[in-house]
Amino acid sequence: MKMKSALTDNVYNSIKKEITDGKWEVGNRIPSEKSLCGIFSVSRTTIRAALQRLEAQGYIRTEQGSGTYVESARTASSIANTMEKCDLHTILEYRLVIEKGIIGLTAKRITAEEIQKLKDNYNDMKNAVGNNKEFSRLDYRFHSLLAEFSGNEILIRTSQTIEQILEKALDTIVAILGCGLGLKYHKEIIEALEKRDVGKCEKLMEGHIQETIDGIRMLKGEAVIDI
Repeated sequence: MKMKSALTDNVYNSIKKEITDGKWEVGNRIPSEKSLCGIFSVSRTTIRAALQRLEAQGYIRTEQGSGTYVESARTASSIANTMEKCDLHTILEYRLVIEKGIIGLTAKRITAEEIQKLKDNYNDMKNAVGNNKEFSRLDYRFHSLLAEFSGNEILIRTSQTIEQILEKALDTIVAILGCGLGLKYHKEIIEALEKRDVGKCEKLMEGHIQETIDGIRMLKGEAVIDI
C-alpha cells in the first residue's frame, strides 16, 4: 500500500513538472495511459490515480473518446493555493467546519460495503502504529473516504484538490500527538455510521478535530505551526 502511494506520487509529480515547465503545452494531448505505463514502468492503476489527481487540480482534462489534454500550466484551484500558505491551526479550523458537514451527509448515504472499507482502513491504521508516515497516510485516507462516500461531487473534488496539503498537515499532527486520538475517534465514528446516527457522527467529528486543536495548543502553546 505504501509503495503504491509512493509510485502514484512520483508519477503525479513527474507529469506535473512536464506541464508546469512547459514541456507539455496547454492544449496538447498527453501520452496514452498505455504509453505512460511504459514511460514510468508502473501499472495502469497507478497512472489513473495520478491522472485523476491532476485533473482534479485543473492541470489536465479528459475528453471521452479523444484522450487527455493539458488544460493549464497552473493549478486552477485557488483553495489549494490559499491553503498552501496557511498554518496548521487555520487548516484544522477549515476541517472542523467542513468535515462535520461531510460526515452528516455520509451517515445518511453510506452503504454496508463502504462501512467495511472504513473498517479495513481502521485495521490498517492499527497495524501502522509505530510508523508515523504510513499511519498519517491511512488517517488521511479515512477522511477522504468519508468525503467520497458523501456522494457530493463538489466535496469529493475539493478533497482531491487539497489532498497533498491535508496529508502533510496530518504528518505534522501525528508527529505531535501520536496515533491514539485518531484510532479512538475513528472507531467510534465507524460504530455511529453503522447505526446511521447522523447527530452522533457530527458530534464525534467535531470532537475529533476540536480535541486535535486543543491537544496541539496544549503542547505547543499559541505558536504558529507551519506544515
